[in-house]
Amino acid sequence: EVLVGNINLNTDNSITPLDYMLLKRYSLGTYQLSDLANIAADINNDGSINSVDYMLLKRYCLGTYEIK
Repeated sequence: EVLVGNINLNTDNSITPLDYMLLKRYSLGTYQLSDLANIAADINNDGSINSVDYMLLKRYCLGTYEIK
């Protein structure tokens, strides 16, 4: 089960810079997310995966944002 905002895109059960890199590749169109990763990547739960989700994940990796 994947919770919205649990941006574990590579299924290693932790949020890491690798997840950030995969979301960047997704946003550039060079990587496809699995169905579960699509749900998880919508960090702000607005129904789409976009630059806002990417920015929030970047802030999380930098320690300036907490994913609930």
